[in-house]
Amino acid sequence: MNSVQLEVLKLDKQWYREIKNSPQSPLYVCLGEKHELRLLEGYFKSQSSDQAKTKDLFLILYHPFEGKNQYGTFMVERWHELHQAGLKTQVENLREWQEVQFPEGKYKTDAYQLLQTLESYYHTYPEMEGRKIFLLLQPPNLKEDNAQEWEEWIGEWCRINRKKKDIKLVIKEYKHLRTFKNLPPNTHEVVLNIDGGKLMQNAAQQTQREKGNPEMNFQQQILNAYTLLGEGKYEPALHSLDRALFIAKKDGSQESEATARFIRATVFTALEDKKNAKAEFEKLFQTVEKDTLFAAQIHFHYAGFLLSQSETTAAIQELEKALTIGEKIEDYFIQLESHRMLGQFKDGMFNSSQALAHYEKCLEIGAQLPLQERKASTFPYTMRQLLKKYGKSSEKGKKLDLKMKQLVGENWQEKVNDPEPQPTN
Repeated sequence: MNSVQLEVLKLDKQWYREIKNSPQSPLYVCLGEKHELRLLEGYFKSQSSDQAKTKDLFLILYHPFEGKNQYGTFMVERWHELHQAGLKTQVENLREWQEVQFPEGKYKTDAYQLLQTLESYYHTYPEMEGRKIFLLLQPPNLKEDNAQEWEEWIGEWCRINRKKKDIKLVIKEYKHLRTFKNLPPNTHEVVLNIDGGKLMQNAAQQTQREKGNPEMNFQQQILNAYTLLGEGKYEPALHSLDRALFIAKKDGSQESEATARFIRATVFTALEDKKNAKAEFEKLFQTVEKDTLFAAQIHFHYAGFLLSQSETTAAIQELEKALTIGEKIEDYFIQLESHRMLGQFKDGMFNSSQALAHYEKCLEIGAQLPLQERKASTFPYTMRQLLKKYGKSSEKGKKLDLKMKQLVGENWQEKVNDPEPQPTN
């Protein structure tokens, strides 16, 4: 059993313990850090595979939320298609589809349609008797302007699903960043508890068994390095990275070589070893594929290194390179962070108008981010800086405050995440 499988097994035990403790709840809100929420999604996928031993049905719905009267309708059509396909392939014991009548005007959303259709789908399969359906909802387009309708849709689901114990909705939330404020009282919260450090250690132990596999050996050295770095053991970590670099070059893997060099560069930066850090970054730029997200991240980190050496002008050039790549690959996060840092460094070096232009560009970019990413990023922080530049009582300041209330929420200034401190000159 590898490290991920081990954590999935732990998650499976926690999951059914939570279900046992709250059998009446129609909605489970899973709270965790980013890696924990990703593992939850992986758990759902593993439970829906052919190798899964569970008798329950685990489903993930990625369909965009276009409105409270369009979301459930999509799945009604989808499940009906699945049933028709089952009839054509003569699935054993499959019952006829029971057509559902949807009363007009009685409900404010189409959650009723989805729930009733799921129940019909449930009863077409005799083997489903006594099992549960867990439906993980992950609309990729949730924003401030449709979050209220989304909560209304979920709320109606919970109100009409009080008696259907075998059909459950599941949604995800960051542990320290709550998007939903008005969920029904019969919601059950599941706090995920996954030890990231132990996951890495288990992975390292697992890869030790794969001596003949260069990629697995490389990953083992990288994981060992991360574990040692977490303990503040820089020199042993560099030895692991040296071995990883040797494996990558011997295997001819340019991507692996770039990964090892990138970590080495960050270690030398932390050790304030200017000569080796600079050399590592120069080799890294020769190795990494141009105009990629990875390349943009390297320019971004190199800028931080240059700032620590009081090379502000050179650092600004690196940030501009990261910004150019971010625009080419349409990565809003890279664009946002590049403009933020460029605004901060030009504010005082050149003139206020240049900084202002970068901050205003952040407003344009931040509005295009998904709601959760918008709140979790440094976007609110940057807009607070812009508000100071405008002046709270100015006409521009008032308009910005109103815009941010729409984009982030009424108390947007309280949700500010300060950026990681950057070295300055």
